[in-house]
Amino acid sequence: MAKRIPGVSKEWSNYLLCLLLHMCLPLLPLGFEMLVRPEHSPSIQTLNITAAFYAIAIGLSSKNVAMFGLSIFVGVCFSALFGIVTSNPNLNENMYFYSPIVCIVAIFIIHACERYNRHVADCTPFFEF
Repeated sequence: MAKRIPGVSKEWSNYLLCLLLHMCLPLLPLGFEMLVRPEHSPSIQTLNITAAFYAIAIGLSSKNVAMFGLSIFVGVCFSALFGIVTSNPNLNENMYFYSPIVCIVAIFIIHACERYNRHVADCTPFFEF
């Protein structure tokens, strides 16, 4: 009898699905903008509005109260920055370009750790209908 090829455990499947659908899908506007304009970086406006909505979306799904509060604060700050960079089209400051990238990466890493604990360590399924 043939031996079965081992698959990914249910816990890791839930975690990987969470990373893909919940944490990477909201970043598609950045990916699409890089595909449409491969010779340019994403615009400062796109980075700031993506950081604002990404922070709020991730914070709303967090079970950590501190992460929830921080993400709402970060979302409001990047919404304000979006208004600043939109009203000043000639503004080309590195702070407005790199701060949303750093924020998105930090939120992704922190929430990925939280989701690892939830889905792999605690065995909570990703879809809880």
